Amino acid sequence: MSSQGFGNNFPKGTVCIWQIPLSESVDVTPYLSVLSVAERQKANRFRFQRDRCFYVLAHAGLRYILADYLQLPAAEIPFEEGERGKPKLAGGWEATGIQFNLSHTQNLALVAVAYDTPVGVDVEKVRPVKNLQRLSERFFCPGEAEAIAQFPFPQQQQAFFEIWTCKEAYLKGIGCGLAGAWHRVEVSVAPHQPPQIHRLDGVSPAASPWQVQAVSLPAGYVGALAICDRCCSDATYCALDVQLNPLPATSPVPKVSPASDAYPPHWS
Repeated sequence: MSSQGFGNNFPKGTVCIWQIPLSESVDVTPYLSVLSVAERQKANRFRFQRDRCFYVLAHAGLRYILADYLQLPAAEIPFEEGERGKPKLAGGWEATGIQFNLSHTQNLALVAVAYDTPVGVDVEKVRPVKNLQRLSERFFCPGEAEAIAQFPFPQQQQAFFEIWTCKEAYLKGIGCGLAGAWHRVEVSVAPHQPPQIHRLDGVSPAASPWQVQAVSLPAGYVGALAICDRCCSDATYCALDVQLNPLPATSPVPKVSPASDAYPPHWS
């Protein structure tokens, strides 16, 4: 991956959302060398080659992205887990203020990078969910489950994953485990509208330092970004190609309704 030097011009209040396409047809052997021993061991534990490819590409892509910000070889970037398991930079590099989060699903990964503020991201492939209403009632707030039930059946999966990604992005951002924490985020969904955050930890979004919003993705995917900076309005979409080379950036983030309706042309 060639250097673009993003780390030289990355002010506070900026967030970059990176897409990484994941293809099981890519030979991931060249990318194993940039992973840590622990990452390579985890990659080898996957039962299916497809899942191994997705993992290697997502984590190698994350390293290439951070390497460009930090101007450091990708294989030398040190990570550690925070108190609740959220990955972060280590070895003195946390002093740069660069914070990040990674999420990946079938054929697509997202990386969010921010300066001097916590960030969380989640992406999901919209797919059929067995016992969707039962899962909604178990893991979501009552109003969220009721809202999903009001959608026509074909759109219920979309609404389910829009709520899910908003919740998970926030919980990942604050470094909170998912078990028993789903009700800390309450999301409203409506036809032809992006998901809206109703409450964060019992308070209105205006009273929280966090903001959570849908991100623009190819059709069939939904995603969400959470960032602990109410003033953050300068966002950029960036992307890697299937060989993890950077593509031209797109700024500002396009407005989306719902999350999969529009996206930068080179993301297709």
